[in-house]
Amino acid sequence: MPLSLAVDWYILVGPWAPLVALAFLCIWGYVTSSIWDKDTLYWHFNREGWNIAHLACGTIGFALMILPIPVVWWSAVGFPVGLLVMWSSSVAYWIYHNRNVPEDQAFRLSAEGIRAKLAARAAARQQKAAAITIIDSKGVVRGLPSRDDPLFVVHMGLEDLLSPALVQQASGIELIPTRGGPYQVSQIVDGVRYRRDPLEPGVANAIIDYFKAASGLDVADKRRRQTGTFSVRFGAESHELRVRSAGSSAGQTLNVDFDIKKRVDIKPADLGLLPRQVEALDKATADLHGIILVSAPMGNGRTTTLYSLLRRHDAFTANIRTLEYERLVLIDGVGHSEFKADKGVDFATELRSILRRDPTILMVEDITDSRTAQEAAAPGIRGPLQYIGIRADSGLEALAKWAKAVGDLKAAAEPMKAVVSSRLLRKLCGNCKVPYQPDPNQLRKLGLPPEQIRQLFKPSGKVIERNREETCPACGGLGYRGQTGAYEIMVFDADARKLMAAGDLNGLKTHLRRLKTITIQDAALRKAIEGITSIEEVIRITRSPAAGGGQPEVPQPVAV
Repeated sequence: MPLSLAVDWYILVGPWAPLVALAFLCIWGYVTSSIWDKDTLYWHFNREGWNIAHLACGTIGFALMILPIPVVWWSAVGFPVGLLVMWSSSVAYWIYHNRNVPEDQAFRLSAEGIRAKLAARAAARQQKAAAITIIDSKGVVRGLPSRDDPLFVVHMGLEDLLSPALVQQASGIELIPTRGGPYQVSQIVDGVRYRRDPLEPGVANAIIDYFKAASGLDVADKRRRQTGTFSVRFGAESHELRVRSAGSSAGQTLNVDFDIKKRVDIKPADLGLLPRQVEALDKATADLHGIILVSAPMGNGRTTTLYSLLRRHDAFTANIRTLEYERLVLIDGVGHSEFKADKGVDFATELRSILRRDPTILMVEDITDSRTAQEAAAPGIRGPLQYIGIRADSGLEALAKWAKAVGDLKAAAEPMKAVVSSRLLRKLCGNCKVPYQPDPNQLRKLGLPPEQIRQLFKPSGKVIERNREETCPACGGLGYRGQTGAYEIMVFDADARKLMAAGDLNGLKTHLRRLKTITIQDAALRKAIEGITSIEEVIRITRSPAAGGGQPEVPQPVAV
């Protein structure tokens, strides 16, 4: 070797080689740590072995690329050889991966594969921009349509409908057509319907079809009643939506209920029963015989009450059964029976079949015909304890419907143990409710002693932040958040059953008043006195159409 070559060998490596080698080393490090390592973990390959192989190849390859060997041709050979060694384990892993995973999960280095990857990333970015992710009735996640897809506008319309409702913790939304006009849009928050901006018929029908497709309904059928479910992810939470569509002369209608199964699953202690009412109910159900009618207007907690009353019993020491049109809650130890009309057996026959199996306690979701009522009444006062749902505006109306359905006053009265009727009222928002001194005259009209009530509470919807009045973040400015029940429990003794069997409704009312039955308005007023709700809310639920309209009865002061 010439002396000059021995002295100046480092010049043959060149100043660029270490910099380029370092750049390739960074790329290699990212691929092995962020892609190959995670892939071995996902597929349960030999993670440790592959990492050792990658580390060895990377180290040797990097060394070959920068090693200053005093040979003239090394600068032209050493760098590419080192590059090949560095990536040899990655090529080997690529081949190994493709041989051991399903075909659709294999790595593909092709123009089509690259386009697919880029499209998937674009879709992921687009989905991140969407506020709501749809999981359809089959559990498949439906990505946000691309911007050039006509369904993109429809999806964003669905988001415009759902997002404000979910933020306000609404229980549902409605789309109702008007003849020759736009669709009326409403959302229901704590039992109160709030109007939203109307929709043009074309837009509304496109959104309805989008809902139907996601919930597995027949989009082409615009007339028949259909029910389905799907889920959405909104922020960090998931919500189940029950979709009900139907046709009318004006067009399609849509009702969407949010998380209905969660909303009806309430512990007995959270129903809103007053202590005296709990005691009365305990007394009426102690011997596990007879019938308890459970009534409420639509949307006022009848199903919730039925499930909660069942939970008061030990399902592992008693034979508890149900007969329901739709099971919304699964209670451990309870035999749930869901009625299916297509089985060729009617509801009354199904009820008779369950009664013949001698249940200790039975819950019947609804009485819809005379035969069902007659089957329920047949066992009499010594039959199983039955909780029977009836849609009615008051306890006395429920009794009248029951007697008419049974068709025999004596047979209807014999098993009666109690009538539980309820009305839901909104709870004041604990974050923004404000105290005030009530008007004594208003208190007297409501049958409340002014000298004993110095303070009540009312809704505000506003809070003070940094000396500025702001909309309350807890209730969104509504002043209310959540609901509770106001109950009336009419317990039947022997005298009450005799009066009912004789058809003496006025005598029955007088007898129940003598027993100091707490009325719904009594219970609601008690919650206003305790600061749970407002006097305005008490008046609203007692003067609502569901309550029969007109002025509420002025109750007598009752010790609760």
